[in-house]
Amino acid sequence: MPLFTGRKPKDTSAVRAPVSGERLYSLATAVPMMSAREAFSYAQPIAHAVANNRRLFLVLAGDEVEDSGKSTEWQFHFIYPDEHVEAIVRVLTAKISPIVGSAAIAESVTPWPPHGSVQHTMLQYQGPSARLIVEQQWSDRLDRLPGLPEDFIDSTDALEVLRTTGADLRLRGGVKLKGRTPPGSAAVWEAVCGFEVFHTKFAELPQA
Repeated sequence: MPLFTGRKPKDTSAVRAPVSGERLYSLATAVPMMSAREAFSYAQPIAHAVANNRRLFLVLAGDEVEDSGKSTEWQFHFIYPDEHVEAIVRVLTAKISPIVGSAAIAESVTPWPPHGSVQHTMLQYQGPSARLIVEQQWSDRLDRLPGLPEDFIDSTDALEVLRTTGADLRLRGGVKLKGRTPPGSAAVWEAVCGFEVFHTKFAELPQA
C-alpha cells in the first residue's frame, strides 16, 4: 500500500503493488544496437506492470552511441506520483547483456523516501508533522521532474535533424544523448559532443 494516504491510486485493480528491488528479464532478440523507440517498446510493458499512473521524466542512452542514434543501452526513468516510488528500466542489447545470446531488461524500483534516508528515519521516529514535511518534499520532487511525452521522436530521427542544422556529431569520445525537460522549457533531445551541446525537440507538438 502507498506510504502516504493523501492520494489514492486511480485504478487499484489494474496495478501491481510496487515492490522495491531489482529484476532481470530476458528479451528474445540478439540485435547489437537499438534506437530509443525500439528500446522503449520493450521497456513500456515493464513500466506498465509497476503501476498504471506513471511519469517518464528522463531518457538516457548508454556510453556507446552510434552516429545513427542507436545505442547498446537505454535507460528510462519513471516516477509514480500516487505510489511514491521511482523506477529505472534499462534495456541492454545483446552486445552488453548479462544474459548470453539475448538482450535483457533490468528493472530497478525504489520507494520514496528510500530506506535508511533521513526522511525515512523521520517517518519512523517522529510524529505527524514529520509526515507532512516528507509529503511536501515528495510534492516538490514531482514539481522538479516534469513528464516527457511517451510518443517521442526516435533518437535516430533526432540526430538526423541535428545534422541538417549543421551540428558536428563526429565524435571524439562519443555522443552523450538524453531526453529531458530543461527548467522553463519544452522537452528536448540533448546531444553532448565534447564541449558542444545541441538540442532538438523531443516530441511533436499536439495539433490544435
